[in-house]
Amino acid sequence: MSSTTTNNRITKIAIIGGSGNLGTPLLTALLSSSSHTITALTRPTSTSTFPPSVIVKKVDYTSPSSLVDALTGQDLLLIILKAWTPPEVHQTIVRAAVDAGVKFILPSTWGGDVSLASSPAWRDDPIQTSALYVKQVREAGGKWINVCCGFWYEWSLVLSEACFGFDLEGKRVTFYGDGERKICSSSWGYVGEAVKRFVALPVSRVEEGEGYNGAVVEDWADETLYISEFEVSQKDMLESLCRVLGSKKEEWGIGYQDIEERVKEGEKEMGEGNMLGFAKALYARGFREGAMQFEEPARRDAERLGLREVDGKAQEEKVDEATRRGLEMVRNGWNPFKSG
Repeated sequence: MSSTTTNNRITKIAIIGGSGNLGTPLLTALLSSSSHTITALTRPTSTSTFPPSVIVKKVDYTSPSSLVDALTGQDLLLIILKAWTPPEVHQTIVRAAVDAGVKFILPSTWGGDVSLASSPAWRDDPIQTSALYVKQVREAGGKWINVCCGFWYEWSLVLSEACFGFDLEGKRVTFYGDGERKICSSSWGYVGEAVKRFVALPVSRVEEGEGYNGAVVEDWADETLYISEFEVSQKDMLESLCRVLGSKKEEWGIGYQDIEERVKEGEKEMGEGNMLGFAKALYARGFREGAMQFEEPARRDAERLGLREVDGKAQEEKVDEATRRGLEMVRNGWNPFKSG
């Protein structure tokens, strides 16, 4: 079976995990364009709801035939699985997508740069799982696009002290190292806008015709799409919180911890059954030199997607808006483990 795009455009998109914390803004962005037919795949037991324009298919993720039936005719598949989902589930989905003729697969990576999986910065980190997911697509014979968007800003700021180091209720922060290293980060909405612009591109430059020199989807086939809304340090985050909350730095308790010490502490806690230790080690690694600094390729890809046209705000303003959204999420009873 095979999928064929219409008029050199992606028209049919399937999404797995479309009602979760990342899936929801992705779906919202995609639905803001009338150019695509969106199909959401969910487990038979799922109670998730979707807008009326979304086609919903109940699927057994462990059944290749069920997945192939649901994915036949789709041009592109977005996969957003929980971090604790067994890798075999992802592999089954990927193989079924390739068998169904899905042309492009965005695997369940959504964070780091898989090309750095063997680098010193990520030598001991679950980014290896993301690299495995990409490998699964490659070995199945599919075309993958890894989305490298950094840590999700709203989630990471408000979820736990184990993430960006902030205890919002207690007004305390732990800086990793000196707290001044900037990392690339993005809000969910910005990632959604970037993906919307990506899937709206022509698929092939050849099919688009002579004289077309713009970006095409195939430019990113078996490559990474870099997305960074802003580059921000922990000290930048604290300044943003002070502006948004109307507080002063002096009201915050500030501590410092060596990055490698924090990694080891997180690993020890994880070994003792405290899963926040996983987050503590993961985020500390993200502040290692070279781990989450990909601003140059992100700027390049933003230009190619036309994101700079809608991204004229100053850095401080963008960070404050994201900080405000994170705080509002908490006030509105946000569920960080929302089912997708």
